[in-house]
Amino acid sequence: IGQRFLLGEGWLSTPNKERGVRWLQEAADQGHVDALALLALSAGNSTTKGSKASRAALPLLQAAAAKGHLAAQVALGEAYDKGDGVTRDLGMAASLWATAALQSSLEARVRLGNYLASPARSALARAAISAAVG
Repeated sequence: IGQRFLLGEGWLSTPNKERGVRWLQEAADQGHVDALALLALSAGNSTTKGSKASRAALPLLQAAAAKGHLAAQVALGEAYDKGDGVTRDLGMAASLWATAALQSSLEARVRLGNYLASPARSALARAAISAAVG
């Protein structure tokens, strides 16, 4: 329901972000990881680097990524890659993408592949893959 309000889907023709966020927050509070990730991704969406909304989304994104949400892992990897809201850490970015790639995330595989193709980042990507595989 929260996603429908947020995006104006289905029977809702007009988005209502406030109601959507309330529904998603209630679901996230009950442990629904998809709601947590959607809250994070919507809070960080359409914001400039380091903005207040982006900083507010970071703990939500970290929590969803820690619970195995693929889109959250990819987005958090992007934040580490760019230094958006966190200290830039290319190894952490590669690690998050490797974890998501092992769970069949095509986007993570593409990003990790780009790292492997870059001579400067290749060693980080290989180390992240080794750590993720175990």
